[in-house]
Amino acid sequence: MEVDELLKKLRDYYKTNCKQLVFVNEKRLSTNNKCRMYFLDVLEEQEAKNYKKLFQEYLVSYIRNRDSLSVCRSIACANNDEELSVALLSEGKKVRNSGAYPDTEINSAGIYGELFDDFYLNIVKDEPILMAYFVRSSFNIANPRGFDLVATKIDGDVLTIILSEAKFVQNIYKAKDALCNDIAGSQTQDAHVSKEYINEYVSSFMNKDHSLYFDNLDSINKIRSKLNELNDLLLNENLNAIDAINRLGIRVRFDFFAIYHDNNHNIEERKQYFDDISNQFNANINETGILNYDTEIVFIPTKNTSVDLKGMMEQWD
Repeated sequence: MEVDELLKKLRDYYKTNCKQLVFVNEKRLSTNNKCRMYFLDVLEEQEAKNYKKLFQEYLVSYIRNRDSLSVCRSIACANNDEELSVALLSEGKKVRNSGAYPDTEINSAGIYGELFDDFYLNIVKDEPILMAYFVRSSFNIANPRGFDLVATKIDGDVLTIILSEAKFVQNIYKAKDALCNDIAGSQTQDAHVSKEYINEYVSSFMNKDHSLYFDNLDSINKIRSKLNELNDLLLNENLNAIDAINRLGIRVRFDFFAIYHDNNHNIEERKQYFDDISNQFNANINETGILNYDTEIVFIPTKNTSVDLKGMMEQWD
């Protein structure tokens, strides 16, 4: 099976069988349509099963790249959704038990929120993105990982760089505080939405070869061409990141994504938490000097606690 055909098979499976497990009942804040919420209105037991299935069946696609998936026989040979589900679970278990899976402390590991954020961009929003990363120019920064997810997309001739922070935490208060701390900094980490952080952290942008669902070659070539222009300014003309981004008219989109335990799924009654994050972002972005930017905030309340859901995801029966 050709790799593009196999990846289309995966994309179609996830859209049909996994998207509705978590990402349903979308609501948007009446005062800001960039703020949205999803809420799965099922019993706690079913909710936990849904999160487990999505996490475990998407894990292989989240961790592995196009080349490794293209030679995965069990996925290629699956003849229907039931067989593909079995294959994805089996391959996910292999990844879970391999060195590619990060050491996880359920209360603090980032992979849980990051995987669902990746699924949201690639499958739910179906964005034509290339996953990417940027290379550190200094190792004297408190948070060595930087943004949780980095991606690029092209709109006409305008390159958009997506920088996303993802949380999977105990409650909405923790979600709001954690995202605000990522934006503005705290005692233990530097502010991510700051001129100093972005300029010091970014030395070049590279494709991750992890874009499983985006196969428009013309757009991919445009993205790579724009990244080459950006990297030329960063590496050869020694411009700092923000000056290079502004010179090329690149848009930077900051996404803030949180899954948390909460019984209130009325988006208007949670407006203050959206506003707190948005206000903190607006205060910080004005100081960065970035000229073209956008943002999105996504909340996903759950009936189960985050610890219970993560524990369920780690049960590989």
